[in-house]
Amino acid sequence: MTTVMTEKEPSAESLISVDVVTFGYGNVSVLESVSIDVESGSFLGLIGPNGSDKSTLLDLMLGLRRPSEGTVSLFGEPAHEFDAGERIGYVAQDATKVARDTSVTVQEVVEMRRYPWRLFGRFSVEDRRAVDEPTVGVDAESREEFYSLLAGLNATGLTVILIEHDIGVVTTYATDIRCLNRQLYFDGDPSAFVETDALAQAYGTDQHVLYHDH
Repeated sequence: MTTVMTEKEPSAESLISVDVVTFGYGNVSVLESVSIDVESGSFLGLIGPNGSDKSTLLDLMLGLRRPSEGTVSLFGEPAHEFDAGERIGYVAQDATKVARDTSVTVQEVVEMRRYPWRLFGRFSVEDRRAVDEPTVGVDAESREEFYSLLAGLNATGLTVILIEHDIGVVTTYATDIRCLNRQLYFDGDPSAFVETDALAQAYGTDQHVLYHDH
């Protein structure tokens, strides 16, 4: 899960504008002709399967990377030239340059907790799942408080961008959803999203969003 919060932009112009952006690592293209506008005061949920480069798109939005093609603007200026960092809060899985330059990742540190249960062999799918998300293992009440906090901050005028694998959470709290896997499969409001096949197209499987009362 990755979260970005920015202050409210007084003008009618989009806070972030991604215009026909393509990005690749070397000769490998990971984003193709993606266009997204993030309106001031919105709560954007960015979803897609693992490896769909949602975090790369977020880096482009914040000017941490530059697109191979297309343009990205942040607060009305080229994102890579934006230097008013105090207007943005960014909570990432890899939060700092120091962390990126460190040979041991946060994930690897958390994985160390699994070693007492493993004598030999590689990590299983269950092991990987245990360290994937920061809210895994957190009780339901605490999870609810966390997402309610984000919603409350959004209600004060802050713009929130949330990358989250729990699609139920995104459709509950976000005011806008973008579904991504190399290209954009959906751009709209949550109620419309659950009625489309965008999820199945992006994930390549028969996926649906189901709701139930607790």
